[in-house]
Amino acid sequence: NWYVQRGVDWFRTNTANGAAVAVMHDFSQSFTVHQDAKGRRPARFVGANIPQIGYELQTAGDDVFQLTEIARSNLKSYAERLEDNRLMPRGESVAFSSRFVFSKNAMTDEQVDNAFVAYASYAEQKQTGDRIDYEIGVPFTRFGTNYFPYSTLGENFDIKKLPGMDRDGYWALAADTVKNWQLFADDIRRDLRIAKTLGFELIRLHHLEILGDIDKAKRFEYLDFLFGEMRKLKLKALIDARISAADTAELVKRYRNVIDGVEVDNEVLIFGINDDAPDYWKRVYNAVKEVAPEIPVHLTAHTNMGAFDRLQKLGVPFDKVGQHAYADGLDSQANMRGFSLAAASYGRRVGKEPIITEWNWRFLSRMTPEDRAKVYAPIFENVLQTRSMPVMYQFQFNESLAMNPRVLKGIRHYEQIWLSRRPKPEAFVLSGLIKKYAAPSHPNKLIAVEHAVVELDKNGRGTAQFKITNSSDRDLNLKATVESPANLQANLQSDSVVQLKPNESKTTGVALQALSTGNTPAPLPGFYHVFLRLEGDNDLLRYGWAEARLAGSPQMETTEKTDVIYGDDALAFNLNRPLAVVYGDDAPIQDVETASVLVNTLESATGRPIKIYQLKDLPKDERTTLILVGTTKTNQLIASVSSKLPVNVASAKQFVARVSDDSKNDWLIVSGADNLEAERAAMDWTLRFWKYAKDSAARRVGLVEKELPLGVDPAQLP
Repeated sequence: NWYVQRGVDWFRTNTANGAAVAVMHDFSQSFTVHQDAKGRRPARFVGANIPQIGYELQTAGDDVFQLTEIARSNLKSYAERLEDNRLMPRGESVAFSSRFVFSKNAMTDEQVDNAFVAYASYAEQKQTGDRIDYEIGVPFTRFGTNYFPYSTLGENFDIKKLPGMDRDGYWALAADTVKNWQLFADDIRRDLRIAKTLGFELIRLHHLEILGDIDKAKRFEYLDFLFGEMRKLKLKALIDARISAADTAELVKRYRNVIDGVEVDNEVLIFGINDDAPDYWKRVYNAVKEVAPEIPVHLTAHTNMGAFDRLQKLGVPFDKVGQHAYADGLDSQANMRGFSLAAASYGRRVGKEPIITEWNWRFLSRMTPEDRAKVYAPIFENVLQTRSMPVMYQFQFNESLAMNPRVLKGIRHYEQIWLSRRPKPEAFVLSGLIKKYAAPSHPNKLIAVEHAVVELDKNGRGTAQFKITNSSDRDLNLKATVESPANLQANLQSDSVVQLKPNESKTTGVALQALSTGNTPAPLPGFYHVFLRLEGDNDLLRYGWAEARLAGSPQMETTEKTDVIYGDDALAFNLNRPLAVVYGDDAPIQDVETASVLVNTLESATGRPIKIYQLKDLPKDERTTLILVGTTKTNQLIASVSSKLPVNVASAKQFVARVSDDSKNDWLIVSGADNLEAERAAMDWTLRFWKYAKDSAARRVGLVEKELPLGVDPAQLP
C-alpha cells in the first residue's frame, strides 16, 4: 500500500508573530497511457506512475521545498497496474491543485486536518430554482455487504467436493446449491435475516455471471426466490456481473424494484482498460437505461481515478465512481483514509457519487477474533469519519467452505459470521458503526434489539428472550412475528403487538423446539437461528436475532478405510466439550487454512463455540482439550509430545492421533509428513463427521472426487 500513496496530504507552519500558513493538496488523479498488445496481455490503457500525483516535502534551514511527483518509479508487483517513469501522451495534460490557507492566528493540527478533509472529501451542489445548496460531506452512509450464496454455500475439501463445484479458487460456482436450491432455501433466508438484523441495507451479488452455466429456467427460478426474500426484508441488491447487455437488462427489468444499481464486471478498471472493453460497457449502460433509467450503472477501480478520466475520453458513460480497497495489515490502516478520499475527491470534481463496494482488512488472519475486534472500527472509520462515502459495502458476509483450502493464501477470513452463523466479534463492531453513521430513519437507530443466545436442553428445548427498546423520540406500535427454519419450531409467548414509549424496553419470549433435519431421527447438534420481525408505521421494519445452541457430538464415521492412519481412540475423541484448534507460531499458510476448516466445521457440527489460536496466543488455562494442526516442524506442541506417538503412527504419511502431555490434557493431533499431508489428514477426519452435520451441504447432495482448475489465483487478487 505504501507504494500507491501520494505522500503529503497537508502541512502547516506557525510564524513568529503568531500567524499561520497551511498548504493542503487535493487528490489529483494521475493519467493513463496506452500499451500495445504483448504476449497474453491485450492492448490497453493503464495507469502511469502512481494513482494520484505525489507530493513530497524537504526542508533546508528555514526553507520548505514542496516537490510534485508526476513521473516516478514503482514496485515490480504493480507492473500490471502501473507503467512507471512515464509522462503524459503527447497532446494530453495533467492537472493538480493545492489550497493555501493564511490565518492571523496559529492553527492546530486538528483544525488543519478538518479543513483538509472538507477540502478533499465528497461534496454535492444542488440547484432548486434560484437556490443553490452546497453540502460538504454526506449526512449519512448506506451500508451493504457481499453475499452470494450460489458460491459461498459450496463445499470443497480438497480431494472431495460437491459435484457441481467448478473451480478450486475464488469464486467458484456451487451449482448444486442452485439446481437444488429448495434444499438450501432456509440457509439463504437465515443469512439474509442476519444481514438485516446487523443493519445492512444492501446486498451485493458478487460475480453473478457464474450462474451462466445454469439452465435459464432453473436460474430464474433460483433468482426469483433470492430476490423475493430480499424484497420481503426491504433489502436492495447491487448486481455485479460480466454478462451481455441484453442479459443485464433482462435482470434489471425483472427485479427492478429490488435493484439498487449495476456494477459492471467487478473491479475491472484496477488493471486498466482493454481496447475492446469500452464498446461492451457502453452497450450495458445503454441497455440498462432503456429498461430502468433510474438505476445507476458504474465501473470500479482501486485508487487509480485516472481510469475514469480515460473512460470519459473514450465516451464510456458511468453514474458513480466505484472503488475497492483493503487494509493490508495493521501498518496500512493509516493509508485507508487517503484511499477513500481519493475516490471522494474525484467524485466531487466530476459531479458523480463515489461508492465503495469492497472494503475490509487482509493479513490479520492469525490474530484472535477478539484482538481483531479491537482494531476493526478504525478500518471502517477511516472512511466514515470523513463523511466522504454515500454507500459502503463490507466484503464479505459469511465464512465459506467453497474454496479448496490447499490453494488459499491465509490472508482473509474477514467475514462477519462463522460457518455456524454465530457472529464474530467484528460483526457487533460494524453493526455499531452502522447505527452510528446510518440515516436517522434507519430501523436500527429507532429500535434496539439485543442479540440473544439460548442453550437448548438435551431435548432441544429452550426460550429466547428478545429485549426490545424504543430508541426513537416517538411512540412505537409494533407488530411482532416469529420466523424460523423448518428444523426449529418457534412460538411467540407474548402479545404480537408491542407498544413502546421513547426509551421504554420490553422483553418478548419465544419458545423453541429443535426438530429433525431432513429425515434424521432426532434434532442434530448445531446452531439454530430464530428471528423476531417487528413492523411499524411508515414502512418501519426491524429484525431481532437469537442463536439457539444444541450442543452434542456429531455422528462419526469409524469404519471407512482411507490412507489416513488413525491412532487408538482417535475417532472416539470427545467433541462435546470446550475445544480449541491450535496451529504453530509462524506456521505456514497451509496450517492456517487447515485450522480454519476445522474450527468452522467443528463449531457448526457440535453446537459449541470453538476457539482458534496461533500457539503464542493460547491461554494457559485453555490447554486441556486441544486439536493440534501441523507437523513437528511447524507446531511446537506437536513436537513436544511426538515421542509419545506410536512409531507406526508417527511415521505415517497422514495421521490423526490422540495423546496427552500429562494426565489432565487430552489432545488430538492432525498431522502428516508435511503440511499438505496434514491438510489431507484433516480433511479426511473432518468428513467423517461433517457428512452427517446439520448445516452440511455434503449431507444434502453428497461429495465426489474430482480435479478442478484453480480459477483466479487468490494471490493476484487486489
